[in-house]
Amino acid sequence: MDNNEQKKFVIGYDESFKILMTGYFGKFAKVITDYEIIDLPKRVDLLVIEINEPITPYVEILTYFKRFNIVEFKSEKDRFNIRDDLYRIGIYIGGVLLKELEADLSNTTFTLVSSIRPTKLLKQYKAKQIRQGLYVIENISVIPVYIVVPEDLELNYEKEVSLLKEFTSKKDRREYLLGLLTKNDEIADYENLLRIASILYSLEMSKIIKQEGLMNTLERNFKKAIKELGYDQEFLKIGQEQGMQQGMQQGMQQGYIEGVEKIAQNCLMRGFSIEEIVQLTGLTKARIKKLKELTGN
Repeated sequence: MDNNEQKKFVIGYDESFKILMTGYFGKFAKVITDYEIIDLPKRVDLLVIEINEPITPYVEILTYFKRFNIVEFKSEKDRFNIRDDLYRIGIYIGGVLLKELEADLSNTTFTLVSSIRPTKLLKQYKAKQIRQGLYVIENISVIPVYIVVPEDLELNYEKEVSLLKEFTSKKDRREYLLGLLTKNDEIADYENLLRIASILYSLEMSKIIKQEGLMNTLERNFKKAIKELGYDQEFLKIGQEQGMQQGMQQGMQQGYIEGVEKIAQNCLMRGFSIEEIVQLTGLTKARIKKLKELTGN
């Protein structure tokens, strides 16, 4: 593995959050990561700027977003601390208002996304709960401060909820990861979410796959497909073991699934029906139909 590949698999929570947020909001808004505050050694994690169309139709939780939207992220490894982090909120808001000429108090929002519920902050400043997982503090800065707690959000895989739940706490995370592993065709931006989750939570995902028997199912279906297609068993065994090992180290079963999809594509080329391929590979009909479109069969 070269240096670039190594870097790809050592990104942490903050960088992962920025990648997912940029990938999602970048489709319909301008996203600036590590936004530099004028003349200060401070950087805002994200600034999401509404450009040609409103942001609100694309979000379920962040429906209060306006023209300029400051987003700060605190992971479970870097918890929000009132003494150290509270003053930064004012600095970030003031810095954006000064630097962005069109930004003002009426069109700017500030959001703190905190993997671990900032209990002291919520209690001390009498935060108001807007909905499950979303709070607001009115009297802490020149504009309201919104707080999103991923572990409090209802579990679903719609709009921006998927990427927010990616950073939920351990107690809630197992259910989220299990859904991510079993509902791939129902989740927007699934491949990116799985890739990041695999990097951040490789051991947890490995345990889930083992406990739920997911790898056994994949392995069984994979072997059946190989037998039907007449591949050399010893060659496959070696490739399969290598693929599974790499998958565990560099993204769990992602590489393994790619192998299964390759088999599915070969099945399509040989005239197998979608129903037959479902039985052979364990892939969903929706995924096989997508592969069929890609292969032109």
